[in-house]
Amino acid sequence: MRSLIARFRIVTPMFISGADQHQAQLRIPSIKGALRFWWRALSWSRILTEAQDDEPSALRSLHREESQLFGTAVGPQRQSLCHFRFKKRPVPQKVTESLRGTGTGQAYLLGQGLYRNGDYLRSECIPAGKYIEVRCDLRPELEDGDIRIHQIADALIALGL
Repeated sequence: MRSLIARFRIVTPMFISGADQHQAQLRIPSIKGALRFWWRALSWSRILTEAQDDEPSALRSLHREESQLFGTAVGPQRQSLCHFRFKKRPVPQKVTESLRGTGTGQAYLLGQGLYRNGDYLRSECIPAGKYIEVRCDLRPELEDGDIRIHQIADALIALGL
């Protein structure tokens, strides 16, 4: 199976979680959701031009193409043409940096939910300086030269920027 591999360097701590708000967690659905966002952003201009500036028609086309590429659970259900999984992901770590002397306004700007009890930052995070590698396995329907492969690669690049 053909694959794309994207390697992302974490430049700031990622305070990201799932159901347990105290445990840092990065999941494939989050990556795929962000990737869908970037695919839409990069595809909108092309699709609007093809629809001759007819926005309702362009939105329908955008939704149709996105569903064909990334799958959908609405209407005629369809599997994604690309399967994502982590090839490498860093281990979360506990952060207990002192924020003593920081005013309440500054604490607010540091991030809601990170500054607790007027004293410390107490949460897990995925630390800066680490790498995440995401592997995207392409289904056989995506033949060599298929423009959609380049669209996925472009969305991965945009996600990394």
